[in-house]
Amino acid sequence: MKLLHLSHDSKIEIEASILYIREFSDIWKADKSKTKDNAKNEIAIVYMLAHHESPYRKYSEGEKIKCISEEMFNAKELPERVFKAAEKYKELTQTPLISLLESQEEAINKLSNYFKSIDWSERDKSNKPVYSPKEVSSTIKDTAGIAKALREIKQQILTESDSSQIEGGGELGDFEDSYDD
Repeated sequence: MKLLHLSHDSKIEIEASILYIREFSDIWKADKSKTKDNAKNEIAIVYMLAHHESPYRKYSEGEKIKCISEEMFNAKELPERVFKAAEKYKELTQTPLISLLESQEEAINKLSNYFKSIDWSERDKSNKPVYSPKEVSSTIKDTAGIAKALREIKQQILTESDSSQIEGGGELGDFEDSYDD
């Protein structure tokens, strides 16, 4: 189910049914203008906060909020309704594969921070190096396998997403199969 989609011209496309969901309806109703530009911007922020393909996905939650606030909301504090809608969006779009991907990306971020924190001159109490070049190099070699696994999971997610599409741009219903009879 694609409730929000980033179009080729970099605009967020909003599935009309999303406005029946309380958290998104609250955003829409809070914008009293006729153009609903603020509501559209807040919904775009929800996409950037919560979608697994967001350009901000590589950031930690705190960094993501800070960057999005600065870049998309003129450094103002994001309204609570945006965070509520983002949580609801995650709940509605989360699949086991997306959950696995997010967990693995979080682990990779931690691994990256580990590599950045290595101080080759650091010594223990007996003046031996804290970090063993052999162990670090072995870990680095293992990351190639991790990267390959991530690419495979991303491909499976794309396949999973594409398999719910049917001719004419519609989506399969909850009780329909994606294979031909």
